[in-house]
Amino acid sequence: MNLLNLLKNERGNVLTYVLLILLVLMITTPVILASSSTTQLSNVQTEYEKKATDLAVSGMEAFMNYLQQYPVYGNGMDRKTYFNKYGEGSGTVGLGWGTKTIQLPEGTNLTFNQYVIVKDSNPETTVTLPLTSDNDYDVIFMASVNNSVHSKKIKYQISTFEPASGGTKVLTDGQKVAIPSGGNVLYGTGSNISAIKNTTIKDAIATYIDGITSATNKAVDGYLTNPTLITCTACTMANIITNINSSANNPVIIYRPGTLSFSGTFSIGTPAKPVILIADNIDISDSSNLLIYGSLIANKTSANPSGTGTIISRNNSSQLTIFQATNGKYGDLWAEGNMDFENQTNITADNSIYANNFTIKNDSDITSKSFTINEKFYAPNKANITTNTGALAAGEIELKNDSILNIKSGDVLVENNLIAHNKINITAGGVIAVGATIDFKNNSTINAGTTGQTSLDLSGSASGGGSTPPKDWTPIRQ
Repeated sequence: MNLLNLLKNERGNVLTYVLLILLVLMITTPVILASSSTTQLSNVQTEYEKKATDLAVSGMEAFMNYLQQYPVYGNGMDRKTYFNKYGEGSGTVGLGWGTKTIQLPEGTNLTFNQYVIVKDSNPETTVTLPLTSDNDYDVIFMASVNNSVHSKKIKYQISTFEPASGGTKVLTDGQKVAIPSGGNVLYGTGSNISAIKNTTIKDAIATYIDGITSATNKAVDGYLTNPTLITCTACTMANIITNINSSANNPVIIYRPGTLSFSGTFSIGTPAKPVILIADNIDISDSSNLLIYGSLIANKTSANPSGTGTIISRNNSSQLTIFQATNGKYGDLWAEGNMDFENQTNITADNSIYANNFTIKNDSDITSKSFTINEKFYAPNKANITTNTGALAAGEIELKNDSILNIKSGDVLVENNLIAHNKINITAGGVIAVGATIDFKNNSTINAGTTGQTSLDLSGSASGGGSTPPKDWTPIRQ
């Protein structure tokens, strides 16, 4: 009997416990579910805000990178015109301006708007592009998710003023500052021809070359990190052309890791669909002919900096022709390492040529808009170098026999020594400036321009002008 009562009591206790648990669940379950729903909603909101921030920051960084490339891609445009044409396109206003909407695969709508307002205007006063006057402007980068529910706005003040005149360094070809009359041939430490000594010319030229080197390297890095980049491993030139023809990108940016070797005749790209062809090394065989609408670049890798970045033509009678696109961009031949061309090489680049060291031999011709060699330019025999509007700048120049430098309207700028051996003719439309020694021998001639202008910062020197710094976009976060 006692045992039966004990069992009854235990069943009663269990039932009581079950009822208590059910009561607790009835009270807490709605709270738990509500908390879970709130957490999920909060996570979604955080993700939307992150998407908006990432898009606004990416748009801002792309625009700032574009402004930094002005020394390379300005192509004689004033700053306003270059600013207006952001994002390419055939009109006076580039496709980078205005509103774009993107729908992600999961259905999320992203909207990005980039526009210009009057500086410090509140409420905002929109400026209609294209800009027609030099000024400081505020550029707005606005990104939103799902009809502006979540958004991010970034504002930068940008200056479109042209550089001020008077003794200041300008990296853009064609923008010059005055120097005193009769100072068109300058040297730093010594000269065996009639010239004017200038104690700061070496540093001025070094700064000039460093600026172009930095801009070129940034442009190459920009190509290699572009999301549209096509990597063509172990590809032949035929494979590369196939990839280019099947791509809808414009421009087509294609990277061939390692050494690209080719022989024969090839034509790549069109005026409306340019190609940026990049390889770690480029090896051109005998009697080859390569025509590109776009740019040809040898990339120096961080893994093998001493063995990459070269363009070499090993034999005879090769030709490289690098044309700009319809929009006036590209047309560059760049080697982050060295260029070495053998006999009878003809090179034409619509825009710029850049290399760390440059050697060209025996009956070779080079024509470009501008020509920059970070270290040494060496021509042992019969080289004809022409720049149409820009400067020839080098760390050092040595010309041995029967060579001609015809820098039609720009400067010849040499950081260290300029050595001319037999029958060398150097002509510049602007200034000839040498940071160390000018050494001319055996029937060599030198002729500077008569404009009294230079692209260099000569402030504080005997030949210098003032020291008012130019405005150089001067981006300021607002």
